[in-house]
Amino acid sequence: MENNKKILIIEDNPMERRLLRMILNQLDYLLLEANDGKEGLAMAIKEQPDLIISNVKLPELNGLQLVRQLRNIPEFVDTPMIAFTAFAMEEDKTKALEAGYDKYISKPVHINMLTQEVLNSLTV
Repeated sequence: MENNKKILIIEDNPMERRLLRMILNQLDYLLLEANDGKEGLAMAIKEQPDLIISNVKLPELNGLQLVRQLRNIPEFVDTPMIAFTAFAMEEDKTKALEAGYDKYISKPVHINMLTQEVLNSLTV
């Protein structure tokens, strides 16, 4: 059974993007991918994904800037957004959540934890 929900992955590291794709392919959602924040912003506006997972440290437009811009667009006020990042300090998490992310996942990630966060975000 194919799911019609879309997940946009915004990650500049090809290996991290591949890892996310491998994990999320099991959930049977349509996966979209962008290599940087600017491309991610354009793709989000065009595709209207049901969930956005993005790195915080991105070229062109960082994740904090990206999520702030998206939250100012009415269609994205309620779209779940997950920060997926190597930054693990509490102050980094606070900045990300204040910028507009709903969840904050530090790398390396446990597969079951990521899967559960995605499922929770898409069933809310």
